[in-house]
Amino acid sequence: MNNIYILISSFINSSFVKLGIISAFCFLIDIILFYFLIYFIPIFWSNIISSSFALLLDFLIATKYIFYSYKSKEYNFIIFIFYFLYSYIVIILISFLIVYINNYFNNPILVKIILIPLSYFLYWIFYKFFFKVRK
Repeated sequence: MNNIYILISSFINSSFVKLGIISAFCFLIDIILFYFLIYFIPIFWSNIISSSFALLLDFLIATKYIFYSYKSKEYNFIIFIFYFLYSYIVIILISFLIVYINNYFNNPILVKIILIPLSYFLYWIFYKFFFKVRK
């Protein structure tokens, strides 16, 4: 029984879950913004704008409370730039997928929700590769 408690506790305190909580908050902001933008601009650009805002918020919160780096400020700045380049590749990929899959569902909000696990996993991989986890 103690091993199960340790396993559950370890999972709850993992960077995967912590980032998930922050990302869920940012995703709510993203989806609300996306919902309103799709009435004024095309789906692709609506996702680019809403995801960019959520991405910046997610990065700032995650690097302050979950992940850190012992590296120099120059290294951190390079990682910051690389993160945004990587993220925009992911955002553009997800935006194209939303537009493409929406042709079958005709519900861009639902399609964006369906693609959450893919985009979350791609971001988590980046954080795990470039940063250490705060305890």
